[in-house]
Amino acid sequence: MSIACRVETPGRLLKPKAMHTKLFLFVGTLIFFTLAFPITSNCQDQKQRQDPAEKQEESAITKVKILQNEYGEGRMILNDKSVYKKVKIHQIHDLWIVYIKNGSTHDMMKDQIDRIEYGREKKAILRFDDNGIIKIHIKR
Repeated sequence: MSIACRVETPGRLLKPKAMHTKLFLFVGTLIFFTLAFPITSNCQDQKQRQDPAEKQEESAITKVKILQNEYGEGRMILNDKSVYKKVKIHQIHDLWIVYIKNGSTHDMMKDQIDRIEYGREKKAILRFDDNGIIKIHIKR
């Protein structure tokens, strides 16, 4: 007694070998389209969209990084006239900055900083205005 495995489709019968071939082609097509045209999720779209304030902060830190690459480490002069030498700005937040001195990170409130000077002859001076926005003055 043998049992034949046949699937009935409208108008014709499929043999098991033909059924496996069609299933293989169907799965292969699904894999191809999944790899060729990936589906993007809403999470990725939200990561790509940024607030204008975040874009401004990124552009500010980018400007500072370019300044530091050109002139090296800076001197941070506080409002009480104390001086921190050999500092590199690492991050800029709304109310404070994070800087690196002697391989360690430190933070300082923006309203305590008078200016940050770069270069031997104060070629570039970085200041924060009342709103915390960076102003850069470069001597030519």
